This record gives sequence, C-alpha cells and structure tokens, in this order.
Amino acid sequence: MSSMDIDGIYKNAKLVASDTPYLKPLSDEQIVFYNLDVNTAILTFQVKKDKYPLQISSLNSDIDLYVESENGSHTSLTKVEYIDPINGIIRFVIDRDFLKASTDTWVNGQVRVKAVGRPDTVILNEFRFYVKDALINKIGADIKVKYIRQIDDLIEEAEKRLIAASAGIENVENIQLSFNSFISEQKQDLEKIVNLVDSPSNTLCICTGSLGSRVENDVAKIIGDFAKRGKIGAIHARNIKFTGEKQFYESAHLSKCGSLDMYAIMKALYDADFDGYLRPDHGRMIWGEEGRAGYGLYDRALGVAYLNGLWEAIDKNNK
Repeated sequence: MSSMDIDGIYKNAKLVASDTPYLKPLSDEQIVFYNLDVNTAILTFQVKKDKYPLQISSLNSDIDLYVESENGSHTSLTKVEYIDPINGIIRFVIDRDFLKASTDTWVNGQVRVKAVGRPDTVILNEFRFYVKDALINKIGADIKVKYIRQIDDLIEEAEKRLIAASAGIENVENIQLSFNSFISEQKQDLEKIVNLVDSPSNTLCICTGSLGSRVENDVAKIIGDFAKRGKIGAIHARNIKFTGEKQFYESAHLSKCGSLDMYAIMKALYDADFDGYLRPDHGRMIWGEEGRAGYGLYDRALGVAYLNGLWEAIDKNNK
C-alpha cells in the first residue's frame, strides 16, 4: 500500500516492502514521476518481515534499490537515507538521468537488504511506477526560443545590475579612502605641533567640542593616542549635539545630551594615566542665570560634578 505526499516541491511515494516466503504479485501503486523531476522523485519504504518492521540502520544493513525500465534502462541506487531505523523506514531519491531515459515507460523496482558482517541477503517484493513526459517538453520550438530570449534578457539585466553594484562598492571604497585620508591629515596636523619642539612642555590643549565638531574625528582615540605619549597638557571637556551636516550646538555635558561619548573620552584619559589639567568647557545659561554667553556658572558646575562622577566610576571599574 502506498500514498503520494507533496511536501514543498518534493513528491514522496510511500510503500511497504515485505520479506515473505511466498510468491507475491507485482505491486502496482499507480505512482507517477516526471522526466524533469530533479532530486524530488522520492521513494520511501517501510521494510517489514511478516507483519513487523525490521530495525535497520547503516550499522547492521547494506541496502540498495534496483530499478529497470521496460525499455531496458536500469540503474542501482546505493544512496539510502535511514529515516526511522526503529520502524524500518528508508528513502531513495530516483536519479534524474534514469528518469529521462525511462520517459513514457513503466519501471519495475526491488529493494535488496544485506546484513552487515553476515552472508544473509533478502530481496523484497517488487513494485513499479510510471515515468511520464513532462508537458513542458511539448512546447513548440518558437515558444522555447521566446523563453530563451527572455532568459537572456534577464541575464543581461542581472549583469548590468551587478556592474552597477560593483561600481557602487568602488565608490564606497573611494569615500572610505577619502575619509581615512581626512582623519590622517587631522592627526598629522596635531603631530606637527607636538614635534615642532621636543620638550615635555610642548603639549596640546585639546577641546573635545572643537575636535568633535568634525563628525569624522574619533575624539576618544585621538585623545588616547596623544595622552599615552604625554603630549596633552590640558583638556577642555564639553559635549556638542549635531543637528545636520557641519551644524551643531553646545549641549549639556552628559553623553546622552549630545553626540560625543564623554565616558569613552574620560576612559581614554584614565587609561593613559592622564594627570594634567581638566575642566568642563562652556556652559549654558540655565535656571534664570544671566551673564556672558557660553560661560554659565551653574551648567559648568554640573559639568564638573558629571566629569568627576565618570572618573570615579571608571576608577572603581578598574580595581
């Protein structure tokens, strides 16, 4: 007895193959495959002895399937999948070349089971299936040419898109090279300053807001590089918030209030054992304060407290 399952694009014919001591007629289960099936024509067997499934696996069995068309085409399928060894369920995939060679014919098949390490071999009952010629093979030559041209057009369009995509990647790479070149120039300018005079007194006063006003600059990394060499004498630490290309304003000092990572900047100084001058830079006019623009006392006091808090947290995390 068998059933045909369509699981996705797989056509799975299920049969029972029995080892019986008496002559059994050829099993005709009305199974049909097509000559264009590729890795989808599947035969699944439950191998039984009398009424009970045989427990088979690659450890105790050597199994193959022999199939022969009425036109003389034949093959032996040795690649077997053990789907459920306890219940004796195995599976074979019918070879595409055999299906093509067996077009519009009945095919007889038989499973051979040989015990591993013993001379015991059993041939199970015969079954058969039909291989039909797929309707698409009957399409006229003019239509085939039309479809071939459509496929050629599709390939040509795909090639154009691949070329465009490759060009896009090259543009991105060029932009990255320009970006890296710009960063290199920024750092080289700072290098020229510290190398003008070889003295511990010749150091940089870095304002994080000014350095960070170019979004391309990795402020924490630049500060860390120079601080480790003792080339930073003072830090003006403040945050800025970008609102567009080359547009920003001075924000509160907290990282979440601006576009700079103040924690990363302070950690870069800590990791470099920086012991120079550090101050919050600029402050907003808050809480009704009036005075010189950019030098709000309350906001700078909040900045001092925040920077001290970051330093203490970093120090404790490193102990």
